[in-house]
Amino acid sequence: MKRLAILAAALALAACGRAPDRLVDGSGRVVSGRLTALDGASATFKGFSVEIPGGRASVLLRSGALYRGDVSLESGTLSVSGDGIEASARLRDVAVITWGPASVRNLLLDVHAGSGWCDTHLYVERGARVVILAGGSSVVGTGTVGPEGLERTATTISLSPESLDGSLVGRIGEDGDPFTIGESWASVAETDGYLELAVNAPSTGAAAGYYTVSITVESDGTENLTAIFPGR
Repeated sequence: MKRLAILAAALALAACGRAPDRLVDGSGRVVSGRLTALDGASATFKGFSVEIPGGRASVLLRSGALYRGDVSLESGTLSVSGDGIEASARLRDVAVITWGPASVRNLLLDVHAGSGWCDTHLYVERGARVVILAGGSSVVGTGTVGPEGLERTATTISLSPESLDGSLVGRIGEDGDPFTIGESWASVAETDGYLELAVNAPSTGAAAGYYTVSITVESDGTENLTAIFPGR
């Protein structure tokens, strides 16, 4: 639960203006500020620097594209290079940068409203790190909504009664407890099972539209993991 709280905090948006960039490591340390530079040994925030593991990193863009290589940051542009790959992106278009496990799986799929639980066919092991990003729109109840859901709770017959109506929700295993994903979610799996996603609505209700979802699973645990979540 401690890790869940830490990683949820790392994704929280600031109350106004651009959200801070946040660094989280396997010990639970959270550092936040304005990230200005990255090199092979340190992450430089405005006013201070933090050591990072170095070596290759996994870079997941908000578009769902995934790269792995050596990273650097200069003038707000992140560059990735290695194994013939040369890529760059604005920092605000990056969802997460991670150093640690090399065992990474990535999936891009559409989750349709009114279709109940969607089996992603991704088996998640306890201790694996999962990052989910979503976009798109659906029509549920009386309104059109994005992955964050409508500003009202769902009904008792919805797939996840504790989540907002129309929000993107998930569970690990058919008997797993549903949880809210929204537009972005990152956490450490506390159980084993196949990851399932859904648009939160009554399973028998009329709904339309879909969310396009990017999923990244790093399956070697998080003890040596360091991650940076750029703000927007």
